[in-house]
Amino acid sequence: MMVDYEGNLWFTSSRQGVLKLVECRFTDINKVANLDSMVANTTCKFEDDLYVGTDEGLYIIDKNYKSKTNELTKRLGGIRIRSIKKDSKNNIWLCTYSDDGLIKYDGKNIETFNTENGLMSNRVRTITELSDGRMAVSVSGGVHIIDNDKVVDAYNEEDGINNTEILTICEGKNGELYLGSDGDGIYVVAGEKVSRIGLSDGLKSGAVLRIKYDKYNDVFWIITSNSISYMKDNEIGTVSNFPYSNNFDMIFKEDGTAWILSSNGIYVVNTADLMTDDNLEYTFYNSRTGLPYVTTANSRNYLDDDGTLYISCSAGVCSVNINDNDNISNEIKLAIPMIEIDGEQVYVGEDSSVTIPANTKRLKIYGYALTYSIKNPSISTLLEGFDDEPFVSAQNDMEPQTYTNLKAGTYTYHFAIINPLTGEEQKSIELKIVKEAAFYETIWFYIFMAAIAAIVIALGVKLYIGHKTKIYEKKQQENKELVNEIVAVLAKCIDMKDKYTNGHSFRVAKYTKLFASKMGYSDDELEDIYNIALLHDVGKISIPDHILGKQGKLTDDEYAIIKSHAPNGYEILKDIKIMPSLSLGAGFHHERIDGKGYPKGLKGDEIPPIARIIAVADTFDAMYSSRPYRKKMKLEDVIAEINRVKGTQLSEEVVAVVNKLYEDGEFDKLNEIDSSI
Repeated sequence: MMVDYEGNLWFTSSRQGVLKLVECRFTDINKVANLDSMVANTTCKFEDDLYVGTDEGLYIIDKNYKSKTNELTKRLGGIRIRSIKKDSKNNIWLCTYSDDGLIKYDGKNIETFNTENGLMSNRVRTITELSDGRMAVSVSGGVHIIDNDKVVDAYNEEDGINNTEILTICEGKNGELYLGSDGDGIYVVAGEKVSRIGLSDGLKSGAVLRIKYDKYNDVFWIITSNSISYMKDNEIGTVSNFPYSNNFDMIFKEDGTAWILSSNGIYVVNTADLMTDDNLEYTFYNSRTGLPYVTTANSRNYLDDDGTLYISCSAGVCSVNINDNDNISNEIKLAIPMIEIDGEQVYVGEDSSVTIPANTKRLKIYGYALTYSIKNPSISTLLEGFDDEPFVSAQNDMEPQTYTNLKAGTYTYHFAIINPLTGEEQKSIELKIVKEAAFYETIWFYIFMAAIAAIVIALGVKLYIGHKTKIYEKKQQENKELVNEIVAVLAKCIDMKDKYTNGHSFRVAKYTKLFASKMGYSDDELEDIYNIALLHDVGKISIPDHILGKQGKLTDDEYAIIKSHAPNGYEILKDIKIMPSLSLGAGFHHERIDGKGYPKGLKGDEIPPIARIIAVADTFDAMYSSRPYRKKMKLEDVIAEINRVKGTQLSEEVVAVVNKLYEDGEFDKLNEIDSSI
């Protein structure tokens, strides 16, 4: 056994090899308490015990991480528990999907609230204590107010709450209630008046998972199904610089930072930076940095008085103290052991200085943050005298820095660990690099060449450039027209091949160009995109007619042949050098975001952007066009179906564009234009 310079423990065994034991910020409570895997929906501390609500009942874990039972665990065995909340009188309230509905527990007595004593439903989602001591409860059907253990008020469809599935409740500063709904935005209840905050007011989604007041910044944060927004002085703003969209909860600290729990991991950010359009710096925790599980969607998570956060996860419960400093730089060693000059490695001397020849074309610098822990520090590199600003990257993503054709002179390579939230350096080293000067880099050479160049340019550049420009522009236009004509002819052949989808290629190209235009592509890019989309089904040329035109259900072998049109289309187009990207739409428009598509099973950003756009356009036209064997679907049904499969089959970014076009009535305008032609 040994201890390394970071305090990690290493064990060697002739039977089991090498074991490394490292420090981790997170505690895997399930593992420590010897609990089976479970979907945790909510956590709450009560009388030194941790209460965990799951899909299969209640778990109680004491301060020594021992599992225990009481009358509640027995009563709620197999029952789905959505939320547990402790009030100011040291009672806990358990929201269940059961005949017991809402349960109040003071450590001895159990009191239930259900349809028998005033609730609209026994499916209780969440509860919030209001500033006056009353409790606001969300059930299937609306929201109740409980005062002195009696159900006294209800808000539902009769009050103007059209979507009665309320996912979150937050009290405003003036006593109003903000009710986040499952699709209709936020209902605002102020006395007897009910108003609504929706997409037209700045929300990016009608599904509001969480509304939380940040007392440190005096702002309400709103987590929707696809964005993070904020509300201050009744104005909605949306965070445009956050790197991830599928978020569930926010935990705030007095220092102005927030812990954002998502399906991707945990982001720690400065809340002030969230409201700017600058590049957002953050600390990120996932399985590579010790987070044992990912957060359960729309779960409730408990923050203890000492800063310990108990996180409800999809396979258990974990905890982390958010007040502990994550001093990741104290023991990490920094080193720049070598450089590479035109492919040849050169080791750096003890004086941290190196001289490179004047004819050096390519310089590669190897910098290392040497750590055997699971920490992932942020690294900043800057070649002073060349770089305008530092390049920042997580240590796990760090690559050697490459520089080409450096001018003669002296440079300093600055390699540092930084705090991602403040940008402050925590540890750094430097390497001095001297590049020798060639004869053509002297001042007299520059003066001589400048004089010669000025004379030559003055005599001939105007005529030469003008002549060449005209030839180039003419040739470029001819090539572009030829490509457009050939692509259009091929598209007609494709549509004539498949009698059931006549005109499909041109419609998909039209939609693809429309979506791409709204996504900010340039006019030149849109022309290429239109052609790529026109040929997305070129591979159908290789499909036998009796299979392509078959009316009945395809056999497995026939379906496999149909699917071959994607790789076949790629093979047909991949060698067209004048437009190399022409094959991307044909080859990859049947890939899915979740990796379940074909032919390669690509997922997410692995799929070329143009193929992700065509996939949405192809799906849209398949439903929104008439075929000999069925009529086209209604536009609203098409939009609903596309939204249903976003994030799994289709790109959320492209679907968001389709939703915006639908909201602006652009598809209706297209129908008017098409019908008038």
